[in-house]
Amino acid sequence: MAHRFHAPTRAIVLAGLFVCAVASRAPAASVFYRVPLRELKIKDGQLPQLQPVPDEMRFQEPCRVWPWVTVAGGEAYLDMTNAQGGFLPRDANTWANSYDTRALVIRAEQGKDVAGTLVVPAADWKGMVPLQFTVPARAANDEARTAFYGAKAAHYQQLLNRGGPGAAWFRHEARAARMALGHVHARPAGGPQHLRTLCGCAMGW
Repeated sequence: MAHRFHAPTRAIVLAGLFVCAVASRAPAASVFYRVPLRELKIKDGQLPQLQPVPDEMRFQEPCRVWPWVTVAGGEAYLDMTNAQGGFLPRDANTWANSYDTRALVIRAEQGKDVAGTLVVPAADWKGMVPLQFTVPARAANDEARTAFYGAKAAHYQQLLNRGGPGAAWFRHEARAARMALGHVHARPAGGPQHLRTLCGCAMGW
């Protein structure tokens, strides 16, 4: 059975971000995956059936129980981009209305099954639930590369826009992802730059 835990404080989260950033690096021989959440092979438990979002947190951003994902030996992100490549708001209302159509995008070592943890809001929105999952190596797909770098660019741009510490790192990672897509000189899809926060080498929110 999956266990619930309370959403971490901002200070604890930030402390872990930079450990992740320096400790994890995607391998040189990498492959890509895009896995819809509804098709994810969860080892124990299942995606919560969400209750209505409490009014006081419906459009609160950043959402204090925003989902995130981590994988061993690679990078993973929730693909929260729209059809135009822009990012969706990180609030409870967005997650409640679209989580069943969302997907994980992963970059990992070639030839090995992927193991990771997806942490999502509990059904009653009062905490978070960690779900262990696996993705078979045979599910790798070259076409997932574009989705991966698009989600990564949006992830770091949102963090940059949040206005917290780590702006130089987030700007670097967002630009590197856009370079991987051939968009070196393109304007960020999310709009004007501000400043924002988080880890993405092995964890994506």
